[in-house]
Amino acid sequence: MDSFEIKKRLYAAIDKLDSNISSQTLKATKKNRSLETIKDFPKCASRGWTNCGKDILKCFSCNSVLNCAFNQNRKTVLEDKDEFIINRLHLELSTSHKTDCLWKTQNNIALLYKPLSATPESLIRKIHDMIHILLEYKTQIPHIHSLITNNQIENLIASIKPRIGKCDYLLYFQDDKVEKIYHSTEHLDILYLINSYHITLFGWEPKVLGDKLVASCYLCNRQVGLYLFEKLSEKNTDYTESKDYNQNLQNDKKTNLRVFNLVSQHHSFCYYYKEENKLVLLDKILSYLKSQQKN
Repeated sequence: MDSFEIKKRLYAAIDKLDSNISSQTLKATKKNRSLETIKDFPKCASRGWTNCGKDILKCFSCNSVLNCAFNQNRKTVLEDKDEFIINRLHLELSTSHKTDCLWKTQNNIALLYKPLSATPESLIRKIHDMIHILLEYKTQIPHIHSLITNNQIENLIASIKPRIGKCDYLLYFQDDKVEKIYHSTEHLDILYLINSYHITLFGWEPKVLGDKLVASCYLCNRQVGLYLFEKLSEKNTDYTESKDYNQNLQNDKKTNLRVFNLVSQHHSFCYYYKEENKLVLLDKILSYLKSQQKN
């Protein structure tokens, strides 16, 4: 059996393993995969592993390291080479955690995937660090579909502003009534900022690969290239129209926009995939800010 046929069988086997990974995503990543570096990424993430290098996985709980560079020349592996590699990887995903690791002792994945345990104050700082990265590559920030309204984001920004100190991107919100800037000439910059908050509040962390902006979930290890979606700069619109963008997207059957859905882009086992968890981080921050105002 030649190398091409082996790869073909490997891809077919991986396609069957997890229906949560889209065929489009698989097609996009296949060209970058070699026979030595094939991994079933959703399975790895659902067992607590994150990719930290070529053929290397690391548990983000017990810090165990798993080398996936399996020997491809085993004489005992003939026609079933692809199944052997996949089965061996799945076995080691379970057994390679440390003895007391929750990923080894806990069977309920949902209990292991929880939002950031950081204090609200440190969470605010973390979000603003991520927004700095997003705004450095703001022309790649996409249109989004979010379960949180822009008004909620505006209230959050207005509440956070006095406690952040000097932040260049908050200059757009100098007035107490943010409505005054809806028709500002910088309306596109305002949209960049609003969408940046949306992205960070749904568990997505920005990363830069080369010159491309990528969003990675810190829980399910899902990684999405934001540059692949239609960008804000590609649509000539004013801010008032964009305020109702999510609603218009659902109602307009003729729309051809390819938007970034902040929920459905997560793996189905992820905490953020569940609609009832949509306001967790937002509520956590707003409750903290409200309590601080009373003191």
